Amino acid sequence: MSADNRRYQREYARRRRRAAWARLAEAETLCPALLGNNKPCRWPLQSRLVGGVTVPFCAQCDRKARGVCIDCKAEPVVGTFGKALRCGGCRKLERMAAGQRFKDRHPGKIRAQWRRRKRRLLADPVARQASLERKRLWRLASPKAKRRYAKQWNESPTAKAYHKAYREARRETLAAKAREYGAAVARGETPTHPCVTCGAPVAGRAKKCEPCRTAAYQMARAALTGVAA
Repeated sequence: MSADNRRYQREYARRRRRAAWARLAEAETLCPALLGNNKPCRWPLQSRLVGGVTVPFCAQCDRKARGVCIDCKAEPVVGTFGKALRCGGCRKLERMAAGQRFKDRHPGKIRAQWRRRKRRLLADPVARQASLERKRLWRLASPKAKRRYAKQWNESPTAKAYHKAYREARRETLAAKAREYGAAVARGETPTHPCVTCGAPVAGRAKKCEPCRTAAYQMARAALTGVAA
């Protein structure tokens, strides 16, 4: 079969699919086409005039055919035009959202996966220590991500209940510390505590002084990536 015949057959099959879609779309208000993985488009249908004939029109399917991201509606897709749906950034966001949707639909499966992983780690002390060390290095090497995840945890109902119980159990101790801190501030003093690494005085809530934090960050980055920060 020549290249011209193959091209003609592809164009003919495309016209047939387009005509079949138009027949279905005439009786629908949402697009019946499939975007991918048997997922229906369901975009509100419009109409436009072609050759003096009013035909249905789907803006989302049109963006897919032109190779434009269906989410941001601006960037070109990553992949094959006519098949790919999203640009690189939107595809990453959709992958994260899809993972969260799976977790919401199947919480039992997620808990079972974590139980199996925990059993494997507990059965192998060497692997468990390696996992804990890798987590410790990641927290040191990723302070921004650590703060982001800590904020998500602190806003969760579980964390709020834990902190409430913690404050209730240590009410007197926390009140005494607050009085000592207020008295020191009233005297014009800056309350400090020793750095957990070198013992230098540190103000605020930080546990380490700035040189120790920088050294720990550089060490963790070098251990994880092989390149010092």
